[in-house]
Amino acid sequence: MPPASRLARERGVHLSLLQAFVQGADPVVGTAARAGYLEIWRMLRDEAGLSTEQARDFLGQGMLISVLLAVDMPVLDGLEPDAHALLQAACGDKLTELLESA
Repeated sequence: MPPASRLARERGVHLSLLQAFVQGADPVVGTAARAGYLEIWRMLRDEAGLSTEQARDFLGQGMLISVLLAVDMPVLDGLEPDAHALLQAACGDKLTELLESA
């Protein structure tokens, strides 16, 4: 199973990420969430060699996909045309893989 499919199945991961972001003002959770996000930012720039714009777009798309998975948007695919359009916009050619794994 491709890595994206495995990650999409881990519903708790997406909910935990969102909870960490929501609790950003908490001294313990917020500190860890900020440190982790900066670590990802640095890795994208310094190790992956992405430009600032590419790193921003990567993180933005990743956040959108995480939110869509956390709210279980894939259950509306095939039932709600706008849900399908949003999922397609977020996932592109990986949508079929995502839907099969969700």
